[in-house]
Amino acid sequence: FYDDYEKFKTFYHGHTYSANPIGCAAALASLQIFEEEKTLTKLKPLIKLFHNQLETFRSLDLVGDVRYLGLIGALELVEDKKTKNPHDIKLRLGQRVFQAGLKKNLIRRPLGNVIYLFPPLCITEKQLILILNRTYDVIANLKV
Repeated sequence: FYDDYEKFKTFYHGHTYSANPIGCAAALASLQIFEEEKTLTKLKPLIKLFHNQLETFRSLDLVGDVRYLGLIGALELVEDKKTKNPHDIKLRLGQRVFQAGLKKNLIRRPLGNVIYLFPPLCITEKQLILILNRTYDVIANLKV
C-alpha cells in the first residue's frame, strides 16, 4: 500500500469528514457547549422519561421487545410475543411504520422489523412525549 511518492503507490482512502477543519471546529465547539451547558447532566430526567415511556410499548400486540440506552431506543415488531417469532420481512412492517409516521410528522428509522428512535439531545420533555405518543399510536393502529 505504500511506496515512494514518485511511484504514486499508496492506499488512497479516507473518510468523508477526515481532517475536515470546519467539521473539526464544529465538533470542538459542540463539545465545549456540552461542557458549559452540562448537556449530559441535564438529559438524565429526559432519559428516565424516555425509558419509562418506551416500556409502555410492551403492551402493544406487535411489540415483542423494547431496548434502550440513553436516548436511543428500539422497538422490535413480532408476530408472536411469546416466541418472539418475527413477521415475514415481505410484509415490510418497518417501512409501513415509517410511512404512517410521516403522516403524523414523524421520521422513524426502520431496519427490517425493528423501529429505532434517536431523538436529538436538545429535545424538550413536551416534544419527547409528543413523539413517543405519536409513535405509539402509529404502531397501535398498524394493520398486519
